[in-house]
Order: sequence, then structure tokens, then C-alpha cells
Amino acid sequence: MSFGGYPNSPSERIEACIYWHLTAFEGRVYYAEPGPSVVADSKYLAEAYKLINFINSHVWPKNQDGADGRVYGSSYLIQPRFYITDEYDITATIVADYSLSIEIAPLELADFITAAIPELLESLAPYIFGVVVGSLRLEDAIQGIKHNVLFEEA
Repeated sequence: MSFGGYPNSPSERIEACIYWHLTAFEGRVYYAEPGPSVVADSKYLAEAYKLINFINSHVWPKNQDGADGRVYGSSYLIQPRFYITDEYDITATIVADYSLSIEIAPLELADFITAAIPELLESLAPYIFGVVVGSLRLEDAIQGIKHNVLFEEA
């Protein structure tokens, strides 16, 4: 799947794919090319990995219905793991048992993969790619995420 309209992301697109396993599915959401090429050419990967570690330990997105809670309530139903793949994709991945995804919360998980995580990646893109290209110091990226993504007071 490819989603357009994300101006902070390198190609203004974010992509997603779903893998079907024996008892669970895996949803991956990631920046489209040229994002991976930019990461592959980076001289700042150590800082990028530190930023990804910060994101994994501090950013806890909620799934939302996009209709102000009229369809279902916002919750921390499932959380992604952020990482950089061997192909230099910056990726957010979730894994969910079929019982959760089919029987209990199919709409919530579909929205999480196709809306909530792409929106989150879009909000993180200036900080992630600022660090990756060296135009933003790690400390400034963390402060930017705290202020503009997590809405923490300075």
C-alpha cells in the first residue's frame, strides 16, 4: 500500500505492507524511496539509531477512529517497534494474533496500519531525516519530538 500527502516525508509518501503468518499478521509501515537511499548514504547512522531508541522508549501512539471517538474509543491497543532494516528502511512494525485482528479489533488494527502509524511517521520525519542528513543534532531532534509530537512542556 502507498499513501500520499505526507509533505514531511522524503517522497511525500509512506508505504505499508502486511505479511500473513500461521497465527498472526505483521504490519510494516515505512518511508518510501528515496528515504532508504538517504539513510544508506548517511554519515550519521549512530545518531539515527539513538533517535530510534528514544522513539521506541518514549513514543506510545494511540489508535484512533478519526471520527472523534464515534466509532471506537482511542486506546493503546497495540504498539509498534521502530527500527532500521538491513535495506535502510525506517520502519514501524506491529504483530497481532488473528484472534485480535479478526475477531476483536479488526477496524482498530486496520486504522492503526493505514492511518495512525503513517501520521506518526509523518510527524517524526523532520526529526528523523534531520538527524540522518546531519542538519539537526540528536539533542535538538529529541527536544523537537518532545515538544511537537509528545506535546511535553519545555
